[in-house]
Amino acid sequence: MDVEIIRNYILYLIEDLGLSVSLHPIRDETLITLGPLMSFNIHTSSYCSYVKSLSGGHTRCVYHQKSLLDKCAEENGGFQSTCYAGVKQYVYPLQSGDKIMGFVAVSGYPCENKE
Repeated sequence: MDVEIIRNYILYLIEDLGLSVSLHPIRDETLITLGPLMSFNIHTSSYCSYVKSLSGGHTRCVYHQKSLLDKCAEENGGFQSTCYAGVKQYVYPLQSGDKIMGFVAVSGYPCENKE
């Protein structure tokens, strides 16, 4: 996995396209949590921040993220998902060989219907 290519693409999505991008490692994947990708390990969407500030919101968000990690192992490539708060996100697994190291979520789109 070329970390610099991933980092540059995330910066393009954020800076040039104005999207909300967050990176979610499996447990404490050191390549992500200690490397140049660490700064993306947070949600920057104001909508998501508000929803997570409500009672139980953060716990529900983390639970949903864990289910997405499981789905990354089942899917072949990226997929679309909608969280419990109605935020549509596009999920792309991060792999090194056959090992899934986490995922990138391009999100921040409130929508009316949940999956």
